[in-house]
Amino acid sequence: MNRPLVVVGLSIALSACAATPVVNKPSSEEERVFGGAIHRQDGLVLRYRARAPEGMAAFYLGRGFPKTAVDEARQACFISFYVRNERPDKVWFDLSRWSFTDRNGQPIRRLTRPHWDQRWERLKVPMRFRATFGWTMAPELRDLHTSEPVAGNVTLVPVPGPIRVIAEFPTGENRDGPVIRFQFEGLSCPRDPA
Repeated sequence: MNRPLVVVGLSIALSACAATPVVNKPSSEEERVFGGAIHRQDGLVLRYRARAPEGMAAFYLGRGFPKTAVDEARQACFISFYVRNERPDKVWFDLSRWSFTDRNGQPIRRLTRPHWDQRWERLKVPMRFRATFGWTMAPELRDLHTSEPVAGNVTLVPVPGPIRVIAEFPTGENRDGPVIRFQFEGLSCPRDPA
């Protein structure tokens, strides 16, 4: 499987959703297509953008998802992330090393793949749609070699107000190198128009 093409395809597919201002100039075509806020640190590029519920609903409806599945997804907060390794060593994308907190410092529950699998099972969503949904989600764990990107959605229980994200990326072949740590605030879950 050609990972960069999958990333570009996901980025293009999601570009119809909410737009966010770009803070820095993209350094690759994948970054340009993805858009959103950008952070660079220690040879790692991280971009993110919150997705509007109506944009995510349109994306899944456009792929034939059952309305019950779209309504379920619409209840979640979708944040798309793009990460690119520009270091000479391996970097680990590991969502277990990320935290999301609300304005009071309380943890925000991440809706993981097992959560969605249970929801899809309960709603009897056909496997082809489960596979498509899974394709749009960020991987739980993935190693990134030099010049390799990864992108996908992280889903959270929606909360009002700003969200603080702390994302840690271990480095090195065995995750024994320095940890690159990003922290940013001010991200929020877009809501459906009233």
